[in-house]
Amino acid sequence: MSELTRQALAAGSTKLAWDVLGRLLGFLLSILLARSLGASGFGSYAVYWYGAFMIAQLTDIGLHLVSLRAMSSSHASRVLASAVAAKLTLTGIVAAGAFVYSSSRLLLLLLAAQLLGSWVELFGVALRSRGLLGREGALLALLRAGWILAAAWTVTRGESTEKLALGLAIASLVVLLLALAAAAATIRDWGRVSLTGTATLLREAVPLATTGVITLVYLRADLFIVSALRGSYEAGVFQGAFRLFEATFVLSGGLAAGTFPLLASRFGRSDFASLARLLLAWSLALALPLVTVLTLFAETLTVAFYGEGFREAAKPLAYLGIALLAVFVNASTTHVLIAAHRMRRLVAAIAVRLAVGVAFDVMLVPSYGATGAAIAVLIAELSLTIVSSSLMADLVLFPAKPNTLETQELSSCS
Repeated sequence: MSELTRQALAAGSTKLAWDVLGRLLGFLLSILLARSLGASGFGSYAVYWYGAFMIAQLTDIGLHLVSLRAMSSSHASRVLASAVAAKLTLTGIVAAGAFVYSSSRLLLLLLAAQLLGSWVELFGVALRSRGLLGREGALLALLRAGWILAAAWTVTRGESTEKLALGLAIASLVVLLLALAAAAATIRDWGRVSLTGTATLLREAVPLATTGVITLVYLRADLFIVSALRGSYEAGVFQGAFRLFEATFVLSGGLAAGTFPLLASRFGRSDFASLARLLLAWSLALALPLVTVLTLFAETLTVAFYGEGFREAAKPLAYLGIALLAVFVNASTTHVLIAAHRMRRLVAAIAVRLAVGVAFDVMLVPSYGATGAAIAVLIAELSLTIVSSSLMADLVLFPAKPNTLETQELSSCS
């Protein structure tokens, strides 16, 4: 085994292990809420929860990854100060807009929980840039564990969903204080806030932010469309299946995120293509057994996790299971494009996926409900696989000479 492979395996497996734990805790939270609220209640709550999530993500889409790339490439801890300033700016804009335009107390409380959790993720990214993936993982696991405790406390007492949202926000605040303390203890020199550095991070994050917004809309559009066209019960059925499907993203995403700093540092070098191909191979190896389980045992899984009230989620889950193969490949191809500074091309690829997904949702959901939405996800993911693979073929299959590749890509940033 080469040194490069060992480094990639160590980074990827560490990140993956912690992400699996965090995703498991998040999934347990979904199970708790689904069993407590029922399919219709779970569907209604999911619309508010993911609405708040999408709004909160406007403060970190692109910024976290750009900051990680900068800190991983230069090892300059002072990048963190600029990242914090940039995030404060975005958080202020998002929070002010939410208070002005939203009259829903439930949405605002859930948004507070999501915003605080997003700050935990930023400090976790800073720790990851220093090679401390375990500490990042522990913080994110604590965040989700805190949410579970808050949810368990409120639902077992029969409290309202607003009290549930308040408990989630308090739990997020506690973990944020721990994250701030961990970052302060580890990164001694944050440097001074640089207006130029802050502006640079925001500017570089724009293409990724665009990609992130499109991805968020794509991932949650199905839920909102199903809710609007078929009601809360069908939305709850789809969300139950989707949460099982989404829980597996931790494997593909954790592997790609864990190896990303190494991938970014290798861009322009002769071993970049080898590392990218290795990442793709690992992704496929992880996907195949999961595809088998979700497609063959869909009904067993939905009933075991959610109860008899979610038996109808089995058919959507089977289609989503097939889509996993494309999802795992896409996690690798998109990270390769980001590492190669091909953000604009990535935006185009993600936009294609969104357009395809929404188009098929509109066509299939009115007649087939949750199952139609699952088929739309499958077709959309396949479209991203085709487009993203074609956009990175010259990097992975037919790589140019390192110095030529680096000059061309960094000069165009396309």
